[in-house]
Amino acid sequence: MADGRHLEKYYRINSVCLELGEDKCQALHFFHAFTVTGCDVTSQFNGKGKKSVWKTWKSLPSVTEGFATASSSAFVPHDTSYLVFSVIEQFTCAMYDSTTQHSHSKVNDLRQELFPTRVKVTERLPPTQNALLQHVNRCVYQASIWTESLKPVIAAPSLDGFGWYKSDTGWHPIWTTVPDAAVACRELIKCGCKVVPMRGKNCKCKKAGMACTALCQCRGDCEVR
Repeated sequence: MADGRHLEKYYRINSVCLELGEDKCQALHFFHAFTVTGCDVTSQFNGKGKKSVWKTWKSLPSVTEGFATASSSAFVPHDTSYLVFSVIEQFTCAMYDSTTQHSHSKVNDLRQELFPTRVKVTERLPPTQNALLQHVNRCVYQASIWTESLKPVIAAPSLDGFGWYKSDTGWHPIWTTVPDAAVACRELIKCGCKVVPMRGKNCKCKKAGMACTALCQCRGDCEVR
């Protein structure tokens, strides 16, 4: 406005809840922490903003029940065998690959497909399953805090086991519990060779004295000269 005042708009929260539905309202705690649409204690998926993750949710309504369960887990850490984790993993795959009708349900499989063909920057890949598990447990802890926020006293357990570790300087996130792939796995070297009978002299794998793998453009079909 010309006089410097800001226009204010009010939304009726009851109307918003009715529009979303009870199930989706219950799922919002975990969804908010998981996708980081405003939470400042959990990490964010690289390049995934509010609109894109909400669009993914709308395209995959079957995950709503899983989000609601995670929101009400009451400080129970998850592992990869939990049914809820598999639902969350499927949602993560859909966030990163909306072009294949959600054909992937495992982030490690999706990473393997995207890396040699479509995504050249590793930061743009979905997290590994182990890293995703640590993120999920941090989000479960935060969502449980919000779910029980109306209680006068919240009996929150230690952060240990929920994707955090404690040092002399305080609590820190556990990004993954497996070795760094760049250090532990020489097979991360990949070439851009086309599918040809013999590898050329410029093949990165050949120079490293290694066979081509599924990460390469040729998908390991090159022969050693």
